[in-house]
Amino acid sequence: ALTELDREPDLTATPALQALAARARGEVAAACGDAAAGMKHLRTALRLWLSAEAPLPAAQTRCRIADLLQSLGDAESAHLELDAAVTAFELAGADGLLRQCERLKSALAARRAASPSRAPAC
Repeated sequence: ALTELDREPDLTATPALQALAARARGEVAAACGDAAAGMKHLRTALRLWLSAEAPLPAAQTRCRIADLLQSLGDAESAHLELDAAVTAFELAGADGLLRQCERLKSALAARRAASPSRAPAC
């Protein structure tokens, strides 16, 4: 399906459609084990959502980025992304999405607590 998007540029003619495609590419890359490519596409999706002035899908993308960052061992950046998502959900009054984000924050905190500490790289 993603190759169809590449063949038909009209399918991604707006920033929102481009963001959806980038998010899909990021999810596929992450699911296939390529976290770096997944992160690149998710960051592109976030940038596009922000440029389209779509705070809720941007915040949802931030939640996915946070989950991927946590899996890559970057808990601090994951926390920052989640904080930004929480703020967006609160401002929009998106209580359901806010609860989902809070559950993700709790799950990531539990994962961080369960994983052994890593020595800082020198």
